[in-house]
Parts: sequence; structure tokens; C-alpha cells
Amino acid sequence: MLVSDIHIATKRVCEKELFAWNGFPKCYGQWDDRLYENQNVPFHTPIQGLGDTGSDASLARAKVWLNECTTKHKTCIGVAQETKLPHRVLDLYPIEKHSANIKLIETENNDCGRYVCLSHCWGEVVPLKTTRENISALKECIALKALPRTFQEAVLFSRKLGIRWLWIDSLCIIQNDDLDWKTEAGKMRDIYSNCFLTIAASKSSNGSQGLFTAKPDPALFVCQVSSNESEMHNVFVQEALSIPHESEWVVNNPENHPWNSSVYHFNPSFPLMTRGWTFQERLLSPRVLHFGIAEMFFECKESYLCECRRKMNTNNLPYVYAEAGLTLKGMDITEQDSWRKVCEYFSRMKLTFPDKDTLPALAGLARLYSQVKEGRYIAGVWETDLLPSLAWFLVEQHEDREAARVKRDERLPSWSWASSNMAVGFKKFLPNTSTAVVHGEIAKVHGADYIMAGSDPFGEIEYAHLDLEGNVLPAMIHLSRIHGIRKADIRIIDADAAVKSEREGRHHLLRNEGEDPPNIWMDPPYQEFYKTGGALRVLLFPLGASLADSFTLYYLIITNCDSDTKVYKRIGLLMMKPFDVRDCRDYTKRMRITLI
Repeated sequence: MLVSDIHIATKRVCEKELFAWNGFPKCYGQWDDRLYENQNVPFHTPIQGLGDTGSDASLARAKVWLNECTTKHKTCIGVAQETKLPHRVLDLYPIEKHSANIKLIETENNDCGRYVCLSHCWGEVVPLKTTRENISALKECIALKALPRTFQEAVLFSRKLGIRWLWIDSLCIIQNDDLDWKTEAGKMRDIYSNCFLTIAASKSSNGSQGLFTAKPDPALFVCQVSSNESEMHNVFVQEALSIPHESEWVVNNPENHPWNSSVYHFNPSFPLMTRGWTFQERLLSPRVLHFGIAEMFFECKESYLCECRRKMNTNNLPYVYAEAGLTLKGMDITEQDSWRKVCEYFSRMKLTFPDKDTLPALAGLARLYSQVKEGRYIAGVWETDLLPSLAWFLVEQHEDREAARVKRDERLPSWSWASSNMAVGFKKFLPNTSTAVVHGEIAKVHGADYIMAGSDPFGEIEYAHLDLEGNVLPAMIHLSRIHGIRKADIRIIDADAAVKSEREGRHHLLRNEGEDPPNIWMDPPYQEFYKTGGALRVLLFPLGASLADSFTLYYLIITNCDSDTKVYKRIGLLMMKPFDVRDCRDYTKRMRITLI
């Protein structure tokens, strides 16, 4: 409930419902600020303009947030407010005339200023876009009424903030010019990192749904409350607006996700939060102002704020809220697992064209990480971090083969997490030096060979091969089922023996031990092309020792692409417990392979 007003009652009115005060503190007609910290408290002070994100009250609130960010936040003050303008921007002059038409301009190399970016979903309703045929006309004039609603409201809000320049992808990139698209897409890191603010149409699935939301104020009710001192109060209350937030941490169902205690979920009511291209836009921007279903919320390097105040966190952001803000603003990109965490989040995003956009949609972030990462960037993985980056797994295994069929970039190598186009996680390893102390040199990367599809070293790739050497284990997988494959379905075999079937010759059957958490994860291609019955000959290639238990090893499950060569592709990941590691030592053989 929202407390609209409160005063001492002169008498008890029988027809008014009586509530116990329950000891909630009051202070001159207002509730104590500590109540904001408890989302379960039934009474909150009213917030002017809440539910109407296009109101003057919301505009004033946004200006307060921006002022505090640019004048009081130590880490945000260092971010330049006037930077080099992108190659093309929308000129909103005169900004004081809110309904005036705009135009597209091409800037000079030294043109600087404060500009705003718009992050939005295209959806099925294709917004107005720049083409080779209409670019000359758009440079002359763009009628404001010709723009979709989201664009119009982005222009209006930017003008009210006093900012002249606006960048919108569909208008500032020539959409039917492949060279221009690739050139500008390669600049995404600079475009979003250098903007003063990114306005996000977070609640809209297309350009016709707009930025602003206007919800009517709930009806006002009056009740009487008795305090502990038998004092009567008339309390004027409103039903609190049900305001969803764009993301939250959810504890996993132990049956479905037993390998992790919690997972970061995006609210599907916010379509922008689920899109692949806008993921990096949000992370790269120094400040993001989201327009939600009933409120605005704001994030920068030091704060995560929303109008309803249920997620107000500034400066000492708790770790969960820092990640709930999902910004690189508070993330240390030098931290070892930081890039893999970004890849986990990105793998949950949706792309309209995953068969070509998977790596380009992440290129801006990869370019940012290249400042701190050594070695080459190959198919979504850093060369100096190859072995740990191969230990990815599907968060969900599909019982239905059709459910496992998703569009993906077939050029991406099987060993890259990006090849799955499904939500992935990464297992954590001990450093290679620590693994070697216990197990010796179990694996070695000799090199990588790859060819890019274009000039952008962080963009599309034609192919990528790894040259690996390791202590492999030959094995057979009994193909009795596609889903719920257990370690008992895998038999370690003596590759030098004449083995006619998986049950003949010397072999070792891996132990299940309850399998909680699961110990084997199969990849999408395996699930798609699975054939009932029979057995599949594979190799288990060692990656490293578990961070939790140095005697537990992770193995890639790989299958031979050509019986005459040592070329393999990945089909899954296996965790082997210490007792199996010990019992399988006699089956190990040293091999050098090519993984594609």
C-alpha cells in the first residue's frame, strides 16, 4: 500500500476498518526511511509521478540521477561527457522546439559533443531506416511524425535533457550497405562507451510501443489505525502499483540446475533485456536510463536506482545488486573469469540472425577486453585462456530432439561455446601449474589456426582449428537414450585391443555415484544427429582439475570426423571423480589431435 496522508483522528468512525499500528515508526506524517529497505512492509510513502515515465516528475528525477552521477560519483566523473561524435548522428537542433523536425548529419573527424544513444528492439515492425537510396533526403530533413513512436519519444526526452545529438542504429548505419554496416558495427564499443547516456526502451518489443508509459493513480482509501498508545489515526492509502523489475537472482530448482545455487534471470516483460545486440549496448554504456513498464531505472558505475526505490543501491553496491545491474561499470574486466561470465549471460540472449550475428553482437565487448587480455581472440575465446574456456556445458539438456534444433552459425568450431546458440555455463579449473603438480602435464595447446570472414578481428569467422596434445582415454558411449545419459553409459576401453563391441575386451565402467550434481553434459549437435541404438566410439580429452577437488578431472568428449585422420569435433563434457581417474590410468594414451 502507498500512504498518501496521515493525521490524528478526533474520534473513532465505526464504518472505517481498524488496523493495528504494529509498531511501524512514523515521523511527522512520513514513514521512517528504513521501511524502504524492506519490500515486505505494507505501507510506503507515495512517489510523485510513479507510473507515468513521460511526466515532468520523472524527467526531474532523471536529471537528479544524472547530476549526482556526473558530479558526485568518483568513478563516473572520470568519464568524459563531451567526446568524439560517431560518424553519423541525428541533429536535434533546435532542442528547445520539442516538435521540430530533425536531420541526419555526417560528422568531421574532430567534431566533439555530448550525445545520447538509443537502445531498442526492432521487432517485426521495421523502423524507419537509412538506405543508400534515401540517405541524401534524410540529410536534408526527417519529419518527426515520420518516425516510429519510440524514436519520437527518444528525440523529445533528449531535447528535454538539453542534448543536441542522438545516435540510433537504424538511422545512423546504412542498412543495405554491407561494407558500411560492418564498418559501423566494428565501432560499437566506441559509440556506446563514449556516449553521455544510453536511453533504453526496455519494455518495448518494437518501435511502435514507445518509451513512455502512463498508468492512472490507484483509487484513494481511508482507514483508521490505532497506535500502541491507543491513539487513533486516519490513514489515506492507495493500492501499491505492481512494478516488475527487469531482472532478479533466482535460486535454481535442485532437480534441474543442481550445479549452481542461483541464476540471473531476465524478466520476459522487458523484451530489450533478452536481446543479443542490446546486451553489449547496456554493458558498454557509462550510464543507462531504462524506460520500464511503470517506472524508470538508472544504472551507472556506482549506482543502480529505480523510481519505486525497491532496488535503491548506491556506492557500496552489494555484489548481487552489482551484477543485477548487469554492468561492466562495476565489474573488474581484469578478473580471470570475467570474460566467461559475460559469455554465460550473452548465451542466454536472443538473436534474430544467430547464423551470422553471434560473434559480431559481442565484438564491442571483445574489443574492450582486448585491452587487458593477451593473445588472439578466436571464435569467442581468448588464446591465452583456451583450456578453461573449452569446459562449457549446456545449462539445459533437451529431451526432445526437435527442441534441441536451433539455428546456429555452422562456421563456428564445435569447441567454442558460441557454436551452441544455447545457454551455457563454465566449469572452474585449478591453474595449469597446480593441476600439473597432481597429474602432470595432462594437456597442451600447440597452437590455433583460423580465418576471419572479414576485416574485423572480433567479427565473423570462417573456421578455427586447435592443435592439442593430451593424455586421452578411448571410450565407447552406449546410445540407449538421448536424454539423461549417465556415466554408466560410458566404457573406457583398451584402444590397442581388438575390440568388436563396447562389451568385449578389457574395459572400465565409470561409476554413477548418484550423479548429483550431474557429471556429463552432451552438446546440441550430438542431440540433433543422435540415432537410436548402437554405440559411439569417442575419445575423452583432459582439460584440467576441478577447482573444488584437484583429483577430479574434466574431459571433453570428442568424436573422430575421419577415420584416416586425427581430426575430431566436440560432442560433450565429462567430469570424472578421483576413483575413476585412478582406475583409468592404465587406459591413458598420449595423442596429438586437431579439434574443429
